[in-house]
Amino acid sequence: MTVLPRTRFYYLRHGQTDWNLRGMAQGSQDVPLNERGREQAREAAMSATRLDIAEIVCSPLSRAFETAAIVGNAIGLDPSVDPALREVCWGELEGTGEKTWMPDWQAGRVEIPGAETFDGFVHRATAAVTRILDERGPALIVAHGGVYWGVQKAIGLEIVDIPNGLILEHIPCDDAPSGWRVVMR
Repeated sequence: MTVLPRTRFYYLRHGQTDWNLRGMAQGSQDVPLNERGREQAREAAMSATRLDIAEIVCSPLSRAFETAAIVGNAIGLDPSVDPALREVCWGELEGTGEKTWMPDWQAGRVEIPGAETFDGFVHRATAAVTRILDERGPALIVAHGGVYWGVQKAIGLEIVDIPNGLILEHIPCDDAPSGWRVVMR
């Protein structure tokens, strides 16, 4: 299991898309933000003005890049793109609304034609986050719900979905069971 460098960082899942609204598996499809997603990005930008963010690094998919650009504009930083922060590829299941397969996929019990394995995806995502944290700081990572599964796994938290457009601050903390304190900003 990858262990993240013990350095403070921020994570922001991109703003809402129409596919999020309909519960569809976006995966690596380049689905744009909807108006609510842009509003969420502007709200996150207001929160970001109160934070000590030195760098913004984002996924190349437009929903993450646009979110990062809106936040970056508010705090005077241009986002850089890291292709390894791209959302998981779910192969032939991208664009579907039925996600009953997801727990089996995460557990490695199901292979989806054309999709990444859960372990392979988590390795890619956490390697990218580790590289970013080793090189920059404090960084705001703007990416996807799936990429955050990798972060949760790497810092010893239960894997849960996080909402769109909410900045989470990650603080190394020896008193916390996982060694990290996560604060909504």
